[in-house]
This record gives sequence, C-alpha cells and structure tokens, in this order.
Amino acid sequence: MLTKEKIESEINKLLHEKLFSAIRKIIVEKQKEALKKTSEYKNSSNKKEMLENSYKIWFEKISKFFLSFRTVYALVPLVERELKIREFSSEEIIRIKTDYSYDGIEFSAYYPAHYNHSLQKEMEDCIDYLKENKQSHIVDNYIPKKDTERSPHKPLTTAELKYSAFYLFGFEPNYVTVLAQKLHQANLITEPETNGWNIDDAFAEEMITILNQTFSEDIVLQYKRRYTDKIVDRTQKECIRPIHISSKYFPKVVSSSLEFNSIFFEDEQLSVDVQKLYEFIFYITLSTQLKNSVYDTSKIEIVVGNKKLYEQANAIIDGQENWEILTGELIKRISNNDGSFSGNIVVLPEIQPGEILKPIDIYPYSYQSKRPPRFGVGRFVTQILEKNNIGSNKEHDKIINELIDSRAVNQVKSMLHPQESAIILIQWLTQHLPSFVDLEYLTEFEEKIKMVEVGKITLNSLLEELKRIIETAFKMSGYIEKDGKPSQSKINLIKAIAQKYNLKLDNAVFDSNIKIDMLLAQYNMPEPIKVGSCPNCNALIYQKEFINRESGEVSHYFACENFKKNGGCTFSMWDNYVYKFFSDKAMEFHSVEERADALKKILSKKRGYLFNDFIAKNQKPYDAKVLIESYKDRKTQQEKWGFTLAFVNKK
Repeated sequence: MLTKEKIESEINKLLHEKLFSAIRKIIVEKQKEALKKTSEYKNSSNKKEMLENSYKIWFEKISKFFLSFRTVYALVPLVERELKIREFSSEEIIRIKTDYSYDGIEFSAYYPAHYNHSLQKEMEDCIDYLKENKQSHIVDNYIPKKDTERSPHKPLTTAELKYSAFYLFGFEPNYVTVLAQKLHQANLITEPETNGWNIDDAFAEEMITILNQTFSEDIVLQYKRRYTDKIVDRTQKECIRPIHISSKYFPKVVSSSLEFNSIFFEDEQLSVDVQKLYEFIFYITLSTQLKNSVYDTSKIEIVVGNKKLYEQANAIIDGQENWEILTGELIKRISNNDGSFSGNIVVLPEIQPGEILKPIDIYPYSYQSKRPPRFGVGRFVTQILEKNNIGSNKEHDKIINELIDSRAVNQVKSMLHPQESAIILIQWLTQHLPSFVDLEYLTEFEEKIKMVEVGKITLNSLLEELKRIIETAFKMSGYIEKDGKPSQSKINLIKAIAQKYNLKLDNAVFDSNIKIDMLLAQYNMPEPIKVGSCPNCNALIYQKEFINRESGEVSHYFACENFKKNGGCTFSMWDNYVYKFFSDKAMEFHSVEERADALKKILSKKRGYLFNDFIAKNQKPYDAKVLIESYKDRKTQQEKWGFTLAFVNKK
C-alpha cells in the first residue's frame, strides 16, 4: 500500500515535469513582451544588450521555481493581494464632521459621503448647507445597544499561536515551534501541533474553581465554553493550553517550578522568550472561561434638512470588562487586532428623537486612503492556510519555506512579497487551468489522495487525470513544450548532486533539460561550490550568494575562502562581471552554473584558457586566451581582480 508521502511525491514530480518546465519558459517570454513595451527599452541605444542582461536576471530568478500542488493554492491569495496593491493609487479622502455637546458630553457625527478633490464643490456646498441650518440639527433616531457582547479569543491552535506570537513579540514561526516544544517536553503545555479548540472537561472545571476564588462568580462562566467552526471540526482535538493551573504554575512564579527548571536553555534570551510564550498561552486559556465583555454600541442619527449625519459608539461599559480584566493589554491586542470593534470610545448620550442640537463646529476631515496590506507570515498562516484548510499544521512551515526557496515570494522584514514569476504563474493558471486556483478542486484532490492511500483508486489513474488537464491547458493556450539538451555545466551539477545524495541516474536524464530541472528542484545544491584555486594565495575559491536584506534580491559572486575586505586575501569577483565580460564578446552564459564553469576553466590554466569564436565589434570571429590578473582601482587604490585577453590568432 502506498504512503501519503510517496503519492504526493509522484504528484509533485509530474507537476515539475509537465507544468513548471513549461511555465518557466512562459514566464521569461511574458517578461520579454513586457520589457519591449517599456519606454526604457524603446529609447535604448542597445536593445540587444538590454534584452540579454534581462534574460540573465530572469533565468536566474526562476532557476528554482518549482512549487508542490498545495503551495500553488497557497500562492493564489498572495498574488491576488499583490495585484490589488499594484493597482492602488492613494488619494485624499474628505469627510464632513460635526461636533456637538449634550449634557456636558461632547461627541461627533459624520455625513456618510466620501469626497475627493474632484468633488470639492459638492463638499463645500454640503458644509454651507449644514452651517446655514444650524438651528435645525434634529435627532431623528437614537438606538441604544448596551448588550453587545464580545467573546474572548478562541483557544489556541498551532496556526493561531504562531500568528499571535509573531504579532505580539515578532517571533518567527520556526522559532515559536522551538519554544513551544520546550514547554511541551517539560510537561507545561499540551501538544503544540494541533488544529483543535477543545479543552479537557476536568481542566475546564479546575479553571472555573480557580477563577471563582479570584473573581466574583458573576463574571465566570459556570459551565465549559465550547467553540465551533462551520468548515472544520475542531472539537475532537485538544487546543494548546497549560497542563497545570494551580497557583505555583501562574506565569509570575512558573520559573520556580521543577518543570520549568528541567528545560535546557542555550542562552538567557531563550528563557525569557519561553516565559513570554507561556504567559500568553496561560492567560488566553483562562480567558475562555470568563464571561463576554459588554460594549455600548449605541447609534445616533441626526437630520439636517434633506441630509442625515451618523455616529456609532463602541465603548466598553464600566464594570463589564469580564474576560478583559484578567488578561491585560497583551491579550486585548490579539483580540482587537482584527479591527472589528474600532470606533468612538465615548459613550453617546441618550437623546430622545426630536431634540434639537446646536453644532459646535462643522468642518472637513481628511485622511489618505490606505493601500491594502501585504500578508505577514503569521497572518498568512491563519488567514490563508488554516482558514482555507491548505495543508496540516505540520505542513505550514514547509509551504512558507517552499515559497521563499523557490523565489516565488521574497520575505522582506517578515512580509511576503510575491515576485513577477509568481504573478505570471497565477495569471496563466487562472486563464488556462482554473482548477489550480479553485479551492474546491484542492479539497476534491485531497480526497482522491486519501482514496489512493487506501487502495480505492490507483495512483496511475490520479496521475493520468492530472496529466490530462495540464496537457489540455497547454493545448488550449497554444503552447507546445519542447525539451532540449542541457548544458555541460548543468549536467556536471546534477552529477554532483547525485553523488552527494547517492542517486542512481538514468542516462535519459542527461538528454533532458526538463528531467534535470525536476531533479534540481528536489535536492539542494551541494555546498560549498568549489570553483578553483585562488591565483593570489592558492586557497580555495567558492561560489557564494549575497542577499539584499531590504529587497530580498539574490546576487552571486566568487571569492577566496581567505577573502576579507581588510587584512585578508583580496580575490573576489562578481558573477555579473563574468557575464558582462563574455557577453561583450558575444559568448552568452545565461546561468550562474555556466559562468562558474567558465571561471573554473580559466583558474585551471596559469597561462590562460583558450576560448574559441569570440566576436569582435566588427563582427569578425577570433580566438583568445582569458587570464586573471590583479590591478589597482584608480579611485580607491585597492587591489581588484579581472580578466585580460592574450590573443592567439585572428580568423
């Protein structure tokens, strides 16, 4: 019987071979079309060079562009949000605000229209109208709603814990996993891998007893509170909660307990962060047994001639904080971050209809429209993955890592930025393969995987179905996939990977770019990548990556293992320099692997490596040896390294 892992491996293997090998070429073609429409390209004096340099960047960015089927679905809402952000144009929004006073209570009401500068005249006319009718601001309706209840935060699932810890403390999801496991292993919290909301009956009873002793019984629920979800059954699994609730396990003193002192902390900061996480879990859990907080959400409507002003209060009623009095600002932030209870903090005065109000001031109130926010890692987990049931809790970190490792998404200061390749992918799927952006199909596909697992249908039938819809999509789009022979550097790379992972490769692999790309997506590149011996100190030269912390952009360079800016070996060379040197001579190395291979050849020959068929500016071919030599930079006077030519003969 096939395991789930084996089934999914075969599915993703098919996606790599039949979908992403072609998608990568479509991505480059789309970017080429977009570039040709830009004024920068149209006005360029060297369109060929611009296109060649762009090809290099595009190919590098998509060299690892492979996503498993669940990750594709997870990417869809990220791209949809990114497109909204790109289309967004901020503008000044103006509303009309009127201030009033009644029985010593000051409050405001708004005219519901939202104006911009193109509606300046209409706005001014409205203000003039309200001012001219100062004596006829009449209360038309007052709606008291002093029984609007707000329940505490639901019990913690893995996804909720990770999102909350990120929101409150800035903890990355992987780090939260480490902290939670330490607490679990010390028997301080329940299993941290769960999507359940259940709280054990005996534990709930113990909470009620503890809370009754601390607070008046009228704010404590005397029965176990239950949470339900219309989509997923969360009642069967235990939530993440403390295991002990007695006084010696309260957050302020838990560090003195035997359990806490059994934890091994690699450094002091880890101990501090574990206590923060424990405090949050502890009080969130206790709050579930307190009664709902009660808010005044009264509403007032004021008529001025043919216009009507509105305001709605949203203030907690004194003495009705209930669950909020236990948890303090830490838990209030989590419970209020959705913005659903934002509003006037002043309780509106109760005014009978027909009362005439005299306005204190009438004026325009402006603000800038806000761009839709990108998803942070935590919100991505809770609002996309968990909400849409994409993967299990254990798979969420894997999905995030896959998005970043494939360069479909850049993580910049914990925010997820979809890249151009991801946008083109989702747009193409939406147009030609809509089932791959439809969550209903994902649910159906997950069920079929379970059927294969228990032997109700065959893996081959599932793969054939997937293969058929992909081929139909390409046929409908007019795209014909052509495989090509891989470069020698790519063959060398896959051989190195095969040696590292002890893989047996079929000879057919070496004749197929698609098959090699598929393997490259499944295995990490061997590290470190040796390029040759340093011409300066004879140590090893390695291929390395430089990641821009702000943009997340990746660049490559080659450097001696002894390289230091001050006081070490001076040998280093940017990959972009290697590309430009050969590109100027009409020898194109589009991938970093090909350029690394060229550098290896040059480093292997002290008297220079002979390259054939360079093209001169007069379009005549020639052969030349390429050597590496040092020189002093004219501006900085620092030693640098570059290529020089030794001419052999001219044709």
